[in-house]
Amino acid sequence: MTVVSDVEKINAYLMRWVRNKYRRYRSRGAFQQAWQRVTTQYPRFLAHWQWTTTVPAVW
Repeated sequence: MTVVSDVEKINAYLMRWVRNKYRRYRSRGAFQQAWQRVTTQYPRFLAHWQWTTTVPAVW
């Protein structure tokens, strides 16, 4: 396992949690727009976003 794949797993977990907690982000399109906005506005909000902020294709 590489560091990048571990970071992507963390991002996948965060995405799953947000989509389950907030009803407005249940659709993939709405969530991706919000994810892009947050990662652009706050690139160092989470420490692991230094390495990757991508949205994994697999949920």
